[in-house]
Amino acid sequence: MRTPATDVIFSVGAAGEGTRPLAPGDSLGTITLARGSSTLKLRRAFNERVSFTSETAYQPALTESGDYTITSTNTLKSALARFAALTLTFRDNYDSQAVLRGARVKNDGEILVGLLTTF
Repeated sequence: MRTPATDVIFSVGAAGEGTRPLAPGDSLGTITLARGSSTLKLRRAFNERVSFTSETAYQPALTESGDYTITSTNTLKSALARFAALTLTFRDNYDSQAVLRGARVKNDGEILVGLLTTF
């Protein structure tokens, strides 16, 4: 869907993935698997100065139902001048298998405040 103020894009695909542990990692060796991918992208301009963008992807393993990742990036942008804008971004990553690979938690996120310039 596309209008002058809004874009909504949905895509679906598949990809191969390989994981090779580094020393002194575990002894499982290289793991390969096929992943599906579905992505939703959204852009919305509220007015000439303020806009919002979002991209969220769900990537399940095609052979194991409990193995998936979800990544999401959401940005609010406010124009300060013709050449500069203030951005506020929230990024979040979820990996259902992260703890099994040695991570402390399955989820990590960050909030970024930035100054975007164009020239």
